[in-house]
Amino acid sequence: MRSVYDQLNDVLPAKAIVQYNPYATSFISHEIYSDHEAAVGSPDCASAFGGNSNTCGQRFKEVVPLFINPTPLQEARLDDLCRQYGITALLVDNTDEVWGRRGTWVWTRIPLFSNEYVRAFACGDSIQQAGLKPAR
Repeated sequence: MRSVYDQLNDVLPAKAIVQYNPYATSFISHEIYSDHEAAVGSPDCASAFGGNSNTCGQRFKEVVPLFINPTPLQEARLDDLCRQYGITALLVDNTDEVWGRRGTWVWTRIPLFSNEYVRAFACGDSIQQAGLKPAR
């Protein structure tokens, strides 16, 4: 995971948003290795530290299915969702349920960076505007 985050940190603008599975069993690696914010970070949205838990809760309900078992409609709306929440890149790792579903966007989209444990994808318009290209 660290190597993919290092690559993202090298090429993404400072204000880019990198979204990982907010329902992940461990947030520590994301918090340690990413130099970027996420659109939603945890099931409780860390609302004790401020912010609107209702807004965050809505984001959580829309983002989490992408990392579990997305419907075809959710997959089709992936870039729209990224534009809506300002997400620049999505990061999926081998502990996310969607990783094991070979017909999903995780395996049909071309990643920006990947290894045998992690795949990072351009999302919305921001990567294209920055001039980055997916790995081939």
